Amino acid sequence: MTTEQTAKNQARKRWMFLLIPLVLLSIASATVAVKQFFSNRDINISVSDDDDELQVSAQFPPEKTRAVHEYLRSQFDLSDLSDLNSVVIKKYQTPDDLMTVSLKSRPGYFKIVLDKHRNSKEAYLKLKAVSEEIKQVIIQPARKTLTYEPLFYGRFFFLPLT
Repeated sequence: MTTEQTAKNQARKRWMFLLIPLVLLSIASATVAVKQFFSNRDINISVSDDDDELQVSAQFPPEKTRAVHEYLRSQFDLSDLSDLNSVVIKKYQTPDDLMTVSLKSRPGYFKIVLDKHRNSKEAYLKLKAVSEEIKQVIIQPARKTLTYEPLFYGRFFFLPLT
């Protein structure tokens, strides 16, 4: 074997050494992206009621976030929380002084925990009723609105028609 052939073989080995991890990394990232896309469509509503607290949590498609947040805002008078897209509050007092809760919220998820010892029976019943009604808010079809925000996919711009 000549030195030129040896150099070519070494160059091929180096490229294969770089190419194999890149292919594996690409496959792994594509798998994660596909899994995340399809898991965002799941709806999971959980209500836990014990002697000390009532806990209501929901995971839902991100496109339902606005409707869910508007519903929660209207039911609990959350007028002082203008944006529920990234909220973590351990002791939140509603403006109408009806209840003190722990609140977590982000697009596609919320969790409310009510301590039964700190809150009235009325607050407990209100949260219990909301936990039953929230399912209807999540499963009803989304309202169609016209948006003119351009979407960027790779090299192309699209204007959504819905």
